[in-house]
Amino acid sequence: MRSTQLSPLTSPISTSDRDLIAEIAQVLIPAGASGPSAAEVDVAGGRLDEFFEQRPDLKTAFVAIASRASGTDVDSFCRHLEASEPAVFQQLTYVIVGAFLLSPDARGWLGFTGLRGEFQTPIANDDYRLHELLAPVRSRPPSYRPTAWTPEESTA
Repeated sequence: MRSTQLSPLTSPISTSDRDLIAEIAQVLIPAGASGPSAAEVDVAGGRLDEFFEQRPDLKTAFVAIASRASGTDVDSFCRHLEASEPAVFQQLTYVIVGAFLLSPDARGWLGFTGLRGEFQTPIANDDYRLHELLAPVRSRPPSYRPTAWTPEESTA
């Protein structure tokens, strides 16, 4: 009989890991008067799943880092990790902040309405006068300056 094991990239994050991630996220993005907290935008729930749909390659390492906080004071864990292992702390915060920013509430708080292309007219406008800008360069005669460089003698 064949095993139906999921790979670490596709396996679901356990409830206990999500609870721990929620605590870590709340320490990193606490409630405040000016904006939503990690808990308010469900970072450890749907937002985390949405993040890992885009970046499944980060999932295994992230869960391993977060699970190190199990049985510790999460605030102390984050401070210690930031001071002693900044690259690991950066991996942790990259995922949590990325999941946070997937929330419409967080993006609205930041005033980010999405990427928009700038309208381009098919007709050249007066601000774009490349021929005028390059005219002084084109009017100069070609110049050549000899260099003092000479090839080294080969000793082969």
